[in-house]
Amino acid sequence: MTTAEQRLQNLAEDTRIAINLWFGDIPTFYAFFYTLTQKEHVIDQEKPAGWQEQLKAAQYYRRLCAKRAQKECGLPDELLEDIYSDYFEDFANYRDKKLMDDKLFMSYLRKLIS
Repeated sequence: MTTAEQRLQNLAEDTRIAINLWFGDIPTFYAFFYTLTQKEHVIDQEKPAGWQEQLKAAQYYRRLCAKRAQKECGLPDELLEDIYSDYFEDFANYRDKKLMDDKLFMSYLRKLIS
């Protein structure tokens, strides 16, 4: 079990309730922030056409979503950092995970930035 998963299990009840209201459940919350990090990293690695603007946008949305989730759910700062670390640990160990499909990801992104 990763540090992020341990922190998620040990969240205060009010934080768990808030996460469930925004994301439906804890695994979806985790998958969203993992995928957000993954998408930003893929842009940085693959450098598609217009990648610099795309990377700036991805970084902006990651920060915006993190602030909104922290405000709305009362998350500890370290929790999101631990989820980001999980992604990079998987990447470094050649574990390619797709935790959330693009349509679902975009629906949560829109919800958090609105």
